[in-house]
Amino acid sequence: MPSIHPRSFLSVILVLTITGCGGGSGSSSGSSTAPPESEPDPAQQIRTVALDQAFVQAAEEDVLRLSGRFQRPDALLLSQSPDIGVEVESFEANEISLRTPAIDRPVVSDLQLTFVYGDQSIEQAVSLLAKNTSATPLVQKIQDTLQEKASILELAQDFSLYRFFIDYAYLYDLLTYSEKEQRLAEFSPLDSAYQGATVAAFESLAAELDRYQQGQISDQTLEQALDLTEQSILEHGRYGSRMLGEIQSFVEVLVPGLGSGELVYVSELGIYSRILSTPLYGQVTEGGFEVSEPYQPIESLIRSRKTQSLTCESL
Repeated sequence: MPSIHPRSFLSVILVLTITGCGGGSGSSSGSSTAPPESEPDPAQQIRTVALDQAFVQAAEEDVLRLSGRFQRPDALLLSQSPDIGVEVESFEANEISLRTPAIDRPVVSDLQLTFVYGDQSIEQAVSLLAKNTSATPLVQKIQDTLQEKASILELAQDFSLYRFFIDYAYLYDLLTYSEKEQRLAEFSPLDSAYQGATVAAFESLAAELDRYQQGQISDQTLEQALDLTEQSILEHGRYGSRMLGEIQSFVEVLVPGLGSGELVYVSELGIYSRILSTPLYGQVTEGGFEVSEPYQPIESLIRSRKTQSLTCESL
């Protein structure tokens, strides 16, 4: 048997020791190094949505912008009750744009917004008051009309003229005192054939305005109620015209055509007036009422204010 050199024997033992510990082969499955942690899937992140307002108002045919705190959704779904035709115009992070439709009355609609993020859906509720802004002039006219109810029923403007010129006739000995008192007592709007119908028309108009503001009737129905009221006012006003005509002989030199004009709405000033409805006494301007030159000596008498009061301080 050949002899083994001691150094060679030690080399063999060293090789076997390293191999047994796994060195050099790379085939061992007992590695102690942990794999890197995987990044979370963005699609699985929990989203949150918060809107700044739960109740909003918007004019018809306008863009309503809803702000809040949310990431841009993949999709945005909209449902509404009642369905008035609101549409999603655009959306981005923290803001949504909705377009309101044309409407014929004020409407409150409950909107349900669904934010879609992958497989996740988040719902948010918003209550919308859509305003029928095209009817704003109509509503303003009705409010003016109702505000003038007492003055119209009493024919306050006509009576101011009537009383002033009765006193004028008395001062110039055209009437005795008893005749003056009798004439004043004869001016009684309650005796107008249209007094009852005008009162009923005012009551109906107030009720219809309330129903309109609650969204129960259309602006067209509301306008019909106003038309009926204005017709009653016109007819009722002719009582005042007739009474003024009866004293025309006393004041013809001062005010020819006293009692002319109809008791109708003057939109520039928002009142009902016989004087302002005819060019006989002057013209309505942006600054108010410009009295015609022949009537300037009695300007304070025929100038009308918002409350339909007349001042009679001077001739």
